[in-house]
Amino acid sequence: MVAAATADPERSSGLDGALHALREQPFGWLVLGAVGAGLICYGLYTGILRARFGKL
Repeated sequence: MVAAATADPERSSGLDGALHALREQPFGWLVLGAVGAGLICYGLYTGILRARFGKL
């Protein structure tokens, strides 16, 4: 977002930088854990749906 707002692509850090910045916040580890758990749940959910409806 910083790179888009300032038009300075050198300041962008990608996903890795975003996750590091989030980790540095108070309770950032808790938010990262919730994001990780959500991604795992989403992966399981889509995997189950693909297994069930994949042959339609």
